[in-house]
Amino acid sequence: MKELPRIEKTDGRWQLTVDGRPMLLFSGEIHNSSASSAEYMEECVWPYLRPLNMNAVIAPVYWQLIEPREGEFDFELLDALIDQARRESMRLALLWFGLWKNGESTYVPDWVKRDQRRFFWARDSYGRPIYTISPFCDAAIEADARAFARLMRHIREKDQDEQTVIMIQLENEIGTLGIERDFSDAAQRAFEGDVPAVMPGAHGTWAESYGEEAPVYLMEYAYAAAGERIARAGQAEYALPMYVNAWLEQFPWRPGAWPCGCPVARFIPVWQACAPSVAFSAPDIYVTDFAGVCEDYTAHDNPLFIPEHRQDLRHMSDVLYAYGKGAL
Repeated sequence: MKELPRIEKTDGRWQLTVDGRPMLLFSGEIHNSSASSAEYMEECVWPYLRPLNMNAVIAPVYWQLIEPREGEFDFELLDALIDQARRESMRLALLWFGLWKNGESTYVPDWVKRDQRRFFWARDSYGRPIYTISPFCDAAIEADARAFARLMRHIREKDQDEQTVIMIQLENEIGTLGIERDFSDAAQRAFEGDVPAVMPGAHGTWAESYGEEAPVYLMEYAYAAAGERIARAGQAEYALPMYVNAWLEQFPWRPGAWPCGCPVARFIPVWQACAPSVAFSAPDIYVTDFAGVCEDYTAHDNPLFIPEHRQDLRHMSDVLYAYGKGAL
């Protein structure tokens, strides 16, 4: 079997290895729904990518379109995307838009959205549902993991020899917006129990272990544990490198102003402990302190990869800084 892409450390520096050789990605991410139509990609995306001298494209795949009815899978759109990338001599990093996207559950299939008893939503402190399926919902995580595993099996069957697809992003900026933690019944039971031993700093209850930040640590654990279940199911079918991305902490500096539970830099140790199948955490950088974010995301021995970034001219040179800092 052909050697799979992998993230590895050589001479103290993290690198992506593809076809047995280091590969520096000159890549760009397309917009959220651009890859939902093969025709749109042909007419409105690929022609504009050709002059950019890229060697990889970061593109979404959508649970909503892949499993429109439970247990029935459609990979026609994915196959077209892979075929187009091969024709353009580009590699693909695929974004799995599954249960969570930008702190909400926007791209889940309709059959998941309609069954709110089976796939229950997170709730605020008043008991009101928010537009995010709870990370404490085992049925939802299991359904996502099953669909993701089926996706990875299909990628292996279609692409193992050519390896157009080299990396996978799990979900997108996961977490819950507007609240510091989930107050659903399942979340409340978890919060009242002891912290799992795998968590850094665990010694008793969440409040005993983490004080006033206990709600945030609970959500970090919940999403990391869910990410591990989903990643592990996918890697059992096809063990490509997988990562998660973060909407960064920023003003007004309170949990819920960014998706609470996403892999912001100070919680990378939680993700490393609770989601060992996830190779690294990646920052989406729209804040001004670019160098500071790169410093934060290379701490804890975390490989640096930047899926999203400002497009304005003022920040164009950031790419040179990132490569100098060791970015993939």
